[in-house]
Amino acid sequence: MPQVDFGLELLEAAGQGRQVIEEKVREVLNQYPHLLMYSDPYGHTAAHIAAFYGHLDILSYLSSLNNECLFSESFDLFTPAHSAAANGQREILEFLSKKSLSHLFAKDCDGWTVAHIAAFYGHENVLRFMAEVAPSVFGINAELLRMIARTASCKNEIEKVQKLDFQYYKPHQVLEQLECLASIKSDPDQESLGEGIVISTSSSILSSESVDSHHLLKGRKIPFGGAANRDEDESSTSSMDARKCHKQSLTNGKKNHSPPHERKLTRSPSWVQDVTTREQQSSWKTLLGGLRKGSDITSMLIPAEFLRPESTLERIQDVMQHGRHLESIVLPNSSALDRIKSVVRFHVAQAGKVLLLTHGTGQVSGVIRAIFDGKKPYNPILGETCVWAYKHGDSSCVTKVVSHHPPISAFFLNNERLGINITASAEINPTFTGNCVLVPFKGKRVLKIMHLNEEYTMTVPSLQYRGLFVGSRGAEWVGKVVVKCEQTGLSAKLNFKPLGWLGMWGSWHRVEGKVKSKVKGVKKLIGSIYGHWDTQLIYRDEESKEEEVMYDFDQSAKFFGVEQVKMKKASLPTDSLVVWSRLSAALTRRDMKDANRIKNEIEEEQRRIRKERAKRNQAYQPRFFRFKEGRWVPRDEMYQFQATCMVGTDV
Repeated sequence: MPQVDFGLELLEAAGQGRQVIEEKVREVLNQYPHLLMYSDPYGHTAAHIAAFYGHLDILSYLSSLNNECLFSESFDLFTPAHSAAANGQREILEFLSKKSLSHLFAKDCDGWTVAHIAAFYGHENVLRFMAEVAPSVFGINAELLRMIARTASCKNEIEKVQKLDFQYYKPHQVLEQLECLASIKSDPDQESLGEGIVISTSSSILSSESVDSHHLLKGRKIPFGGAANRDEDESSTSSMDARKCHKQSLTNGKKNHSPPHERKLTRSPSWVQDVTTREQQSSWKTLLGGLRKGSDITSMLIPAEFLRPESTLERIQDVMQHGRHLESIVLPNSSALDRIKSVVRFHVAQAGKVLLLTHGTGQVSGVIRAIFDGKKPYNPILGETCVWAYKHGDSSCVTKVVSHHPPISAFFLNNERLGINITASAEINPTFTGNCVLVPFKGKRVLKIMHLNEEYTMTVPSLQYRGLFVGSRGAEWVGKVVVKCEQTGLSAKLNFKPLGWLGMWGSWHRVEGKVKSKVKGVKKLIGSIYGHWDTQLIYRDEESKEEEVMYDFDQSAKFFGVEQVKMKKASLPTDSLVVWSRLSAALTRRDMKDANRIKNEIEEEQRRIRKERAKRNQAYQPRFFRFKEGRWVPRDEMYQFQATCMVGTDV
């Protein structure tokens, strides 16, 4: 029997979902596992069809074979989540959101999210679910969302959520860690609380109220999916007609062999869009309007209304969001040129389409997508710590604030299996430049390949939030990046080009670069790099003039991501989730009076600790890191700590 017939049989079975058919699905995939991603002429896979008909058992089985099937896209960028929303399958969406909240934020080629699909087909139950777990999705193409709502009840649900000031709050995926931290007692092996952690005597840091607030915010960080977007004011008539065709194609199953509906795929920097409300714009413009050009904004007193419930220290975990690129660095028989290209690829790819948060002033990990939402994460306190592991063999990382004046965070990632570690530190001093906030990252990252004894030093571009008062508003990376290996003599220099003045010329996220070799002091150009880091970077060999796709953003996000997991025995009282739990709880319930009170308590406690340390003439000595030869490096205890924490961790 031809494999294509098995593929069609698989799609039909996925749509029927009975026990006998479920066994047929297993039988086909056991014999032909690659058919998991087989699609009909519209690009629908078995995951699309199972999601549309609400067959959770089959969808769960498909994801157990390869979780990537849940991210499969049809020719119009419909995902299984879109398919579930089109038929009102709330249970399927609950399953998908627990896997990754990114499913709810995926966009099709017209910029329609799951909420748009549910509104168009009149599924109020799906909209209510979205309001519970991902209210910020209602802010994407908001006007269009209201316009296409099929029923009055759907429109009312949408308007009710859109009135809330609940923009892109982080859903904490680590409730288990919070519950573990709640049991922390005074343990001599734990890190001293004397580093500046506030322990309230009147109430536990992890009160039931705090834990409840984390129950309300389940899943991963709010991400951003979809490779294409359409402006809100474009006509949506053709899109609506296409919705009907799309739903019909799903119900027809294998019998529908007509060509897919043609769509013009457009790309726009939707993830750098301005999603602030008018009230927010007025507030932060007033806040920044009194600053002089060149002012350092780290010392500004920021009201709680401008805060997002997460620490900037937590953002450094994104260094591994596309962590599977690390494997390409140490491929057998790779050349020195292959390795530096792989290091550049990893350096550029350190976030992905699953990220929809403005990273503010704490990012030292590389290039990320971001939008401007008028809010910023917390400034981490001295001694604050984040510890993470990843389902990537043995990858784990520890991040710590090692200095408060100036603000410096240190980072160490280690993977014993690959023989790679990364050490980094960054001094962050965001500056107001008149119409922008510029966030430079002073410091370097060093990636070491142990078995080759090669070290790659990397600099990080500056993050710029532009157009605060006039012109195109958004977030972009600007400046020069150098990746260099002294042992091989190879270097790559990239220039992240800013958008032109007020956005009147140029394009978002353009990159140009050169790769050179240095032999006996003589430099030679061996290749060039050009493109846009949010789509593709092209490498052109200088000698042969041949070109290749060096980096594809969407492919990287789809195939090179790794899942972040909780490390066993890694709960520290200095953990970001402990330090900020009460403030996060207040922000989550939108109690700004209580949030400002808690914020002031934390700040006053830090001032008191600094004064006491100054009286004793005692310098702060951070655990895990020490300053050596001009940079922060891990102490010996770091390796033992990571090894201990990895025991029993599901990676």
